[in-house]
Amino acid sequence: MKVKIVILALSLAVFTTNLFAQGPSSEISKVPSAKPKITRKFLEQTQTDPARLLPPPAEDGSELQQREMSEVMRLIHTRSKERYAQAVWDARHEDVTPFTAVLGSNFDLAKFPATAKLLEDVLNDQTAVTNDAKSFFKAGFR
Repeated sequence: MKVKIVILALSLAVFTTNLFAQGPSSEISKVPSAKPKITRKFLEQTQTDPARLLPPPAEDGSELQQREMSEVMRLIHTRSKERYAQAVWDARHEDVTPFTAVLGSNFDLAKFPATAKLLEDVLNDQTAVTNDAKSFFKAGFR
């Protein structure tokens, strides 16, 4: 159960980091094309169903959508250069690199093949969950 929670948390973190790491608002509306289906290692698709985990998006043009987009724009325009740089760095390092702050700069994943495989599988499931959520919500944005 803890692994499932960690994977879900990682997925949501990556999803939101990618959203806020984007540039001006015109870039936010660009939704990447559907990704190929990924075979999951730990989680079943029913365990991470976006419709069950997150509320549906606000209706196009609604007052709620306008408020939400205003808040997104406020966050983008008030972010610091340092925070933006950190978000870009995070988005470009979807591997063990961010863990070096805890594990130490001398940590060599090559010496721990089982850990390397576990991280690879976790990142695999994170990608599958993220792709499912993007596809689900993209369908709602048409």
